[in-house]
Amino acid sequence: MIRSNIGLTAIIALFFFSACSGLKYVPKGQKLYESTDFDIHFKNRADSDKDLEGILQGLVPLEPNTKFGISRPALWLHYIVKEPKKEKGLKYFLKYRLGEKPVYVSDIDWAIIDKKINYQLQDRGFFNHTVSRDSVVKKKTTTVKYSIQLGKATRLGKIERLSADQEIKHSLLRPIAGRTAVDSAKVYHYEDLELERSRLADSLKNRGFYYFSPEYIHYVADTLRENKVMDLDFELSQNIPDYAYKKYRISNVYIYDYHNAKDSVNREGAQQIGPFKYVNFKNYVNPKVLEKGILIRPDTTYNYEASVMSSQRLMGLGTYRFVNIRYEPNPQDSMLLDANIYLTPRYKKSLQLELEGTSKSNNFIGPGLNLNYINRNAFGGAELLKIRPRFSFESQYGTDSSTVSYDLQLDASLEVPQIWAPFPIASKSAFLPKTKIGANLKAKSIQSQVLLFSAETSYGYKWRSKAWKFFEWDPMFVNYIIKFRTSPEFEEVLDNNIRLKRSLQNQLILGTRFNYTYNELLKSRKKPIQFYMSLNFEMAGNLLHLLNTGTLGADKADNPMKIFDVPYSQYVKFAPDFRLYFNLRHDRQWILRAFGGIAQPYGNSSSVPFVKQFYGGGPNDLRSFRSWGIGPGGYRPDENNSVSLDRSGELKLGFNAEYRFPMISVIKGAWFVDAGNIWTLEKQDSFPFGEFTFDHFYKQIGMSAGFGLRADIQGLFVIRFDFATTVLSPKGNGSEWMLNQVNPLSGTWRRNNLLLNFAIGYPF
Repeated sequence: MIRSNIGLTAIIALFFFSACSGLKYVPKGQKLYESTDFDIHFKNRADSDKDLEGILQGLVPLEPNTKFGISRPALWLHYIVKEPKKEKGLKYFLKYRLGEKPVYVSDIDWAIIDKKINYQLQDRGFFNHTVSRDSVVKKKTTTVKYSIQLGKATRLGKIERLSADQEIKHSLLRPIAGRTAVDSAKVYHYEDLELERSRLADSLKNRGFYYFSPEYIHYVADTLRENKVMDLDFELSQNIPDYAYKKYRISNVYIYDYHNAKDSVNREGAQQIGPFKYVNFKNYVNPKVLEKGILIRPDTTYNYEASVMSSQRLMGLGTYRFVNIRYEPNPQDSMLLDANIYLTPRYKKSLQLELEGTSKSNNFIGPGLNLNYINRNAFGGAELLKIRPRFSFESQYGTDSSTVSYDLQLDASLEVPQIWAPFPIASKSAFLPKTKIGANLKAKSIQSQVLLFSAETSYGYKWRSKAWKFFEWDPMFVNYIIKFRTSPEFEEVLDNNIRLKRSLQNQLILGTRFNYTYNELLKSRKKPIQFYMSLNFEMAGNLLHLLNTGTLGADKADNPMKIFDVPYSQYVKFAPDFRLYFNLRHDRQWILRAFGGIAQPYGNSSSVPFVKQFYGGGPNDLRSFRSWGIGPGGYRPDENNSVSLDRSGELKLGFNAEYRFPMISVIKGAWFVDAGNIWTLEKQDSFPFGEFTFDHFYKQIGMSAGFGLRADIQGLFVIRFDFATTVLSPKGNGSEWMLNQVNPLSGTWRRNNLLLNFAIGYPF
């Protein structure tokens, strides 16, 4: 019966998708553009260019019509809706907004594409090559195929940056050093030569040559050498204007601290504060803060890098919408420049509402509400104040008993654009370091079984070495956790689970934590493959233990020492997160993610605090399992057991794979697979099959699969609906295969096996 239902469902789905393909509406003589494929053969393996295919694909301006499986619903909609009389109204919206115009292979001149491909191959060092184009024609579609045979790549030989006949001007180029874009033996790339010209020009501008431009440097290529070697000679061009050879100094630095494009500019009456002159001074941000952010100074040589870094530091404050730095000649001395810095503020305050939720087939449903208040200049020093009240609620409906969970918390943080430390710390980077003070109050009730109260405060620092390299270090955080009450049923659980009982006792956590994030998605240049990494390290209790015992790790777990009659926790925790983003053509993306963590108690603790343990499930994890709905290991509670709070562990492994693609307008789709589980590090009588062992852990992996719909409003927010079902469910020393039970036509199966996750933002 189940198999027949699956077959019927497949037939219905196939019929629907075929009907929406839109192919039968393609006009006679036209062919829909399907794709362009490149078959590239390198003569030498050492010349292989992994970026070449992506670059060549970028030369084809056609985007095929969006497909969903075998169907093209947007194209079908465009065909069936009649041409509207006006560029507005319902018909226009259906045909041109939700619908998608057909993309025909005849829309472009492929001979022009052939020429662009030949030019691009030469720009990548392949001067000897052959290119042939063919087409695979079907009834209504065409795929274009290129076959490319590449000869030996031309490599760079000797590189000179000064000609012998230009000794008079040699002082310009001789001192230039730094990371070069061209090196001997490297394959010739035209783009690298242009980057080297820009680097040389920027180096000169950093030494005061304000008017120097890359166009004043040219290169001579000697291709007469054998074995595909090209010598380069970078030279100064002829007829360079005299002012480009002159070094300029800064005379005045004018600050427009609350600039509006409509404001009239009048420097008369400019107010001198520190090294800068303020025009129409509003005192919006404390001048001392601006002085730290601006690296341009009067009576110094003009420096291009200082100008760029000043702009980045001021934008990094988060207070300004625009930062514009302009230079103009000083009226009294043509060898001097006046710097004008125009600062346009952002809205000082903002309020954002976020809604999230989950719906579980076992009758659990829960919305979440986040309110984000931001003040970008709280006390006049570009301080960033964030206040986040958050409330989430989960209940079980359709049952005789009432099971309720809620999470009520208030999170506040203040970021100051300077380092508050006992000793001065100077920073010359493009990003101002910040001091962060945080506080959090939380009341958490889980499944009507236990009510916890937590209060935390922290003090730390945030800084960046690059836009995509982020560091955060809290030298100290203090977290006080109180167990207010428990239900009688849960007290029985605690009596049989000493580990859980100790993790939920009243306790004090005094520790330090560090985070390093490397995020290539923040780089200005989008690469075919982008990498993300986040490393989180946390350690607690060492200072208190050292003061009490004189050692860091003396075992007091059986009789823990106390501060103010409260045991303090001692543990170490590490949680990494790795992601790979494969950026495909036509706004498609593959994402692979591996994450997890391990936490180990020692010294004064026999268990990791409950709030620091790992759990499985949720809208950003295993999406067919609710939070605390899987593990540890192959442990399964009784089906009638409403208490899942104890399902936590000290070790976690998680994996996600997600394929994202456009559908209609702002609507995007995603297919995803999630896998992972949690484990305890030691054997627990209350968790049979729950401990981590190398012999069995890989057999106890849970797996989810599903489909997501996302409304991606670029620049604003993403509304996400993820539908998931369980593929593998851990049980004992293995996992139970669930696909043989799939029956989407059965209401009972859907209620018991489908999970809807509703949230704001992408899961990762």
